[in-house]
This record gives sequence, structure tokens and C-alpha cells, in this order.
Amino acid sequence: MLIKRKKGLLIGLPDGGHIREATYEILRKSGFMIIDYGDTKSRKYTANLTLPSGIISEIIIDKPRDLLYSLALGKVDMIITGSDYVNDFCLFHNTLQKTIFSSGCKLIESAHINLEHLGYPGAQLGFMVRRDNMYNDLDDLIRKEDKIICYTEFPMMAAQYLSQFSAYQKRFGNILPYVVSNFSVNGSNSDITIIYSHGATESKAVLDNSSLIFELILSGRTFRDNKLKLLCNVGGPIFNLIYKRNDSVNQQGIEEFVKLLESTVQRYSDLYMISKKHNK
Repeated sequence: MLIKRKKGLLIGLPDGGHIREATYEILRKSGFMIIDYGDTKSRKYTANLTLPSGIISEIIIDKPRDLLYSLALGKVDMIITGSDYVNDFCLFHNTLQKTIFSSGCKLIESAHINLEHLGYPGAQLGFMVRRDNMYNDLDDLIRKEDKIICYTEFPMMAAQYLSQFSAYQKRFGNILPYVVSNFSVNGSNSDITIIYSHGATESKAVLDNSSLIFELILSGRTFRDNKLKLLCNVGGPIFNLIYKRNDSVNQQGIEEFVKLLESTVQRYSDLYMISKKHNK
């Protein structure tokens, strides 16, 4: 499903704290200086970028999750966002609940560049509770807690990860956790309810030490300030550049931007491997 849009190359970049800072660094390393985007305090949601060939691109700045909808709707030609948002988007629209955006998942899964070594260093995605919670292990919590409520910005991913734990499968079998996401409900396991959080997810654990949260740890400051502890780390999210293939109108600009980023990815991947080998 496509909608009418502006002509010319359009690139969507993520807004919001650390992910915006990290994306700006990715672009800077690739030779792209977007001053308006580098100002994280700015409330301006557009910027301009001139590629080396002279092609002018308009930059659209939006929330990481919403960029996926813009790409699926054909509003933009490419976006940079995190794999956590990508996975949650595709799980909802393609796996658990078929929607008009399901076809967009095929685009998202088929045309992307992994920016693994250019992302925010040390980021972790995991299940957490308040530090004074009696459990120190997620399996133990699943086995013993009668009713579990989990808050997260990534409800589909949380449901998938929880349902894969051995303690979950022994207790509940193959039924999925009850997921409440905006105005939709999925799953049938009312003993574990996953609620979509619109932000400030850590506050739910601060309010109630029995609440489980599935959240991203970046600098660790919010984690420490709110006295949380990590029960299970499922790994760090990876930055992705996702783009449209075979776009007859903007293909030249897409290919130029992609090649410049690919070159940077290769350079930093080589440096990462050299550093990793040196530190063994």
C-alpha cells in the first residue's frame, strides 16, 4: 500500500536521545554532516543532505518505530532504525497478526544493511525488576510467580523471548503470553500479561517491585538511578539501514547513500575484528 508523497530522495532518521546521537555518529563517520540532526535538543523534524554527486535529499526525523510505517507506506526511500523495533514490527504485522503492513515486512527483511559495529556501544536488551525483588533469575520468576505483568516498548519480542524459556514451556506449553498493545490483544495466557509501554518503562518497576520490564539499557544511568537489576540479557540491538530496491525515480541517490554507508561499515568492521583479535 503506497500513498502520495513528495518527489525526491527522502531519508528517515530516528529521533530520541541516545539513538539519535548514535545515528548522527554513524552518518558523520560516513562523511555526512547534518547539522540540524546533530542538535538533539532541536524540535525541528526536517533537515537537508547533499550527497557527493550533488543529489539533494530531504531528511525526515521521526520515532524509530514510526519510521517503519513510513517506509512500508512508501513515504520515504530509506530509514535507519534499531533491530529491536524492526523485530517487534515484523512479529506483530507479519507473524502474530496479519495486517495491511505485512507486505512491508518483506521489504524490511530483504533490503537492509547491518550497522552492527557502528551502533551504540554496550547496549543491552533484557528483562529487569526492581533491585529489592526476591528473584535473581527469570526462569525462577516464571516458575514461582502466580501472575506476571511485564511492561515494554517491544511487546511482541518480549512475548517471543518469554515463551522460549524452558520454565515457561514446562508451565504453559505453547500458548503465548497475553499481549495488550494499544488497542489490540494477542495471546491467551492470562497468567503472563505483557503491556505495551509508551515510554518511561522503568517507572513501572519503580512503582511496583513485582513488575517485570523488558527494556533497553544504553548508558546505564536510568538503570542505576532507578535501582533495577537485570534478570536476563537477550543481547544488544543492532542498527539497520533499510532501503527500497529498484526505485526508478530515486535509485541513483539510494545506491550512492547505501554504498557510502557500506564502505564505512566495512572499514569499522575490519577495525573491530583487528581490535578483537588484539585483545584476546
